[in-house]
Amino acid sequence: KEKVRRGWDCVKCALLAHQKVFGHLMVHFKFVIPAEPAWPEEVWGMKLGRIAGNIKHNGAYSEHMDELQGMGFPFESNKHMRQASFDAVKRALVKYKCLFGHLRVPKDFVVPATPKWPKDLWGVRVGALVFNPTYFDGPKLKELKAMGLRVAPKVESQATALGAAQAPASPGEQADGETHATSAMQAGPKTAKPEGRRQRGRPPGGAQEKSERKRTTEETKWKSVKQALLAYKSVFGDLAVRQKYVVPDNKPEWPYEAWGLKLGRVVECIKK
Repeated sequence: KEKVRRGWDCVKCALLAHQKVFGHLMVHFKFVIPAEPAWPEEVWGMKLGRIAGNIKHNGAYSEHMDELQGMGFPFESNKHMRQASFDAVKRALVKYKCLFGHLRVPKDFVVPATPKWPKDLWGVRVGALVFNPTYFDGPKLKELKAMGLRVAPKVESQATALGAAQAPASPGEQADGETHATSAMQAGPKTAKPEGRRQRGRPPGGAQEKSERKRTTEETKWKSVKQALLAYKSVFGDLAVRQKYVVPDNKPEWPYEAWGLKLGRVVECIKK
């Protein structure tokens, strides 16, 4: 645990390196600087995500505020998600793809206050919006997917379900509903069936279905691990994964599904 506060020169060096590698200063809260040539050796192993969080939320290094602002450090913005129009989000995604070459937007991505981005988009929480199922309706979801946005399957299914629930009933459906309601009132109350008696046959969600879900989950996890190992070998030329190695975010050479994966810990578990 890093209980000792790092010197400002060291932190500044790490932040500038992060900006050079990723093109921004939205440091993931779990990000630890890897022991790679792209990073200065003196900051290897630094828990930069935790330090960036302390700067943003706890006022750490406030005596260097001018330098932090000059670097484009993304302090908490007074903009809220609902204030961002759909047009603003689309423009932000177009710019994101122009800068990074893809639209695999991390959940915590906030448009930084840097010259690379239009000033009216600074502080827009693009990541939070595109991971929020209540933000989408059918046309929005279709348009963003056509742009190349990768929407998480869970978010897409939730957005679809919400859209279906909020859709107004058609005149025919309303008429049917009124007819059924009238018939029910005329027929009078029905006698409740005893709760103790159950229908024969296998109930939904039985052991077989649970087993299928478990197997699907395990296959998905293994697929992510396999892709991460192949990417590691492609980057480093071997599979001697360090115990504390975490797959970095926002790097095109790493698969999106593996971002943030504690690959070193996974490999140790495989060995054991």
